[in-house]
Amino acid sequence: MKTSTPIRLAAAALMLAANCSQADTLLASPDGQIALHIADDGASYRITRHGEAVIASSPLGLELDGQSALGPLTLASREDVQQDRTIPLIATKAAQARDHYRGTTLTFQEAGTGRRFIIDARAYDEGVAFRYRLEGAGPVRLRNERTAFVPAGDPACLVTPVDGGHEAQFERRRVSELPADAAFDVPVVCGTPSGRTHYAITQAHLQGYTGASLRREGAALRLHLSGVPGRTGPALVSASGLTTAWRVVMMA
Repeated sequence: MKTSTPIRLAAAALMLAANCSQADTLLASPDGQIALHIADDGASYRITRHGEAVIASSPLGLELDGQSALGPLTLASREDVQQDRTIPLIATKAAQARDHYRGTTLTFQEAGTGRRFIIDARAYDEGVAFRYRLEGAGPVRLRNERTAFVPAGDPACLVTPVDGGHEAQFERRRVSELPADAAFDVPVVCGTPSGRTHYAITQAHLQGYTGASLRREGAALRLHLSGVPGRTGPALVSASGLTTAWRVVMMA
């Protein structure tokens, strides 16, 4: 007897979920339509919306200055949280904003040294956000992040080159057409292959951190931290421990 299409689709979905659970930590938005998948070694992530790939498998991590790279890492703990609150706004078109998400804190541990690498992640109905943390009493010398965004397909994105005033003209170009030696400002706005989802790659909460631009490396948009003008060495030296800015993908 031929298996009906709904049964075959359900079986395929169950197999996909099982495969993802073996290799990924899944964080879903409150409405269940957006999913952030983080690899169990903390080295990569991917994003889907309505079951369609938005950001393909992309690297995560930090590049430390004067220290060996973190890894290999294993997931030591996961702590989930749910938030639904209203935040008052000042000098904006709206008086308030709803802060509604599912979040998780993933703590990874390095074999042998015990060094810990923490990823805070949030999934909203309108997008996802993640950041890194390193605990400790001493300063952290940060050369760069490993963070990158690999758009699914080869979308035509709205991009603007980096300039001091953040006022350059946007132009629409495919990721593969972007010159590798050029830096692009955030947000970068793209669409999925089906056209059902459009998204903006950006950043948030830069207090105590440094800004960043995006550069094409192969199919990826690689994050590059902005160092102190005229100073060689690491892009950032923290006073104690490290909390990065949020990396954000807004979707609609």
